[in-house]
Amino acid sequence: MKKTAIITMAIVSVFLFASVSLAGVAGTTQKGYLATWTKDDLSKVSSYIANKDEGALRSMLTHNKAFFLKAGMSVFIEKTSWGKIEVRAKGETLTFWTFMEAVKIN
Repeated sequence: MKKTAIITMAIVSVFLFASVSLAGVAGTTQKGYLATWTKDDLSKVSSYIANKDEGALRSMLTHNKAFFLKAGMSVFIEKTSWGKIEVRAKGETLTFWTFMEAVKIN
């Protein structure tokens, strides 16, 4: 039990350190990734993709709750959360959420 708690704490510490260390880092968006305006909507998109629910995903796109990222856009990482990142396009004030793999760190 104690060993499990120590391992869990170590994993959480690594994720927290990674989250803090990426804030403010510049990157470039990659082609073919989805993004959303909120973290909750990105979680929904992940679920729809995993469940192969194309209708629900299409609805998110139709209602502008999700969109495809434009490749090559300069962004700054604002926050990270378990494989998801909040980014802000250079020169803009609005932020959006996408998957960590969608942004190549400069």
